[in-house]
Amino acid sequence: MTGRLTVIYTVTAFLMLIISSTVLYFVLVSSLYKVHSRYLLGKIGYLRAEAASPHFTDMLREEFGSGERKIGDHFYARVTDLGTGKIIAESPGMPLMRAFQFRGGPGIPVTRLKAGGRSFLQASQAVSVAGSPGKRLLIEVAHDNTRDKDLIVRYLRAIVVLLAAGIILAAKVGRLAALKALRPLGRLDAAVRRISASHTNERIDVLNWPSELTLLANDLNSMLGRIEESCRRLTQFSDDLAHELRSPVNNLLGSAEVTLSQERTAEAYRRELESDVEELHRISSLIDRLLFLARAENPCSSIDRLEFEVSGEISKICEFYATLAEDMGVRLSHSGTGMLKAEPVLFRRAVSNLVANALSNTPRGGRVEVLAAREDGLLRIMVKDTGKGISAEHLPHIFDRFYRVDGSRSHGSGLGLSIVKSIMDLHEGDVAVRSTPGSGTEIALVFKSPSSRRVHNPVKNRP
Repeated sequence: MTGRLTVIYTVTAFLMLIISSTVLYFVLVSSLYKVHSRYLLGKIGYLRAEAASPHFTDMLREEFGSGERKIGDHFYARVTDLGTGKIIAESPGMPLMRAFQFRGGPGIPVTRLKAGGRSFLQASQAVSVAGSPGKRLLIEVAHDNTRDKDLIVRYLRAIVVLLAAGIILAAKVGRLAALKALRPLGRLDAAVRRISASHTNERIDVLNWPSELTLLANDLNSMLGRIEESCRRLTQFSDDLAHELRSPVNNLLGSAEVTLSQERTAEAYRRELESDVEELHRISSLIDRLLFLARAENPCSSIDRLEFEVSGEISKICEFYATLAEDMGVRLSHSGTGMLKAEPVLFRRAVSNLVANALSNTPRGGRVEVLAAREDGLLRIMVKDTGKGISAEHLPHIFDRFYRVDGSRSHGSGLGLSIVKSIMDLHEGDVAVRSTPGSGTEIALVFKSPSSRRVHNPVKNRP
């Protein structure tokens, strides 16, 4: 990258030098041409004005007749009588000019001429002599600009030297600038190399960095923060999973050891096997829930959406939990309606998890309500209870895996609300929680308008 930046900087500087030198060259040539042209036209104007003077011929002969250069070192003039073709006067060494071409307009053409190895600018004009009807004179002037050519050649040589020195200087400055500009990338590389599984807390210091690289470094710091959080959660998840599996495995192992320690009746063996089957069901349910969460978090996961009336699905869920609610002394009710385009099985599972969670946290004599309402184009499914509520410090973590508000591991797996959050993520929806300790909790599933793109879901429902 340093080499490429150096080449780009050098080529750019070289092109700028070439463009600048070319512009200056044409400005110089044009300026010299304009200065000499104005000088020639001024001389023609002077001679044209003096042509009406009765002493014009004497003045010309006195000016040119001595054979000395008096008008100017590089200026030449010739005055010819067009009627007779006789040259009245001319400067010594006056070049042979091209045939006169009268344009007839107010302007006088200034052209270039080469003669005797020298370069000239020439101009000519035919004028009438005032007071002498029919008398016309041809005034021819020329300027030797050979020295101008020498000046331009010297200028071009200086430009070539300047370009050669400029490209060398540009290459050195470009390399130094590239090294300085890319120095933060070296620090960035060193910081990234220090990052490992045991050093996820590494961060990149962006003090005095260029704004473009500061943005990149901040993004990397954010990514490192997410990686650190993911590693922390993975460690916590591993610990929780080990704890969850250890209890039923220890129960099975202890039960088997006790059963095998002595002879027992068939009825005793049957009771032990039934207890073992219950523990195995617990392990199987835990594994199924973890598999569902893993598949739901796959970036390629998607769902098949069907449009249905939510009141019918909610009614079925409430009917299923009606007996449990009655045994617990909790009143379960539902209300509201609305059309929703979602995956029905996943919808039922999310609402069922919320209802089961509400029932388990509502004391006898309490109330659990399931409400459906559409607000601002969003369908909200709310599950309210009059239970013990959740304190503010627990609310940000209730959707984490294996998280329990009371810290107890004796009831449930702590995955129900995590599954609800994953289902809502699949539906591109949100989960909102409001809770007041001692007054109850309200959890709302907010379904947004489904996208027009129809997708297919590799994630299948798990019991």
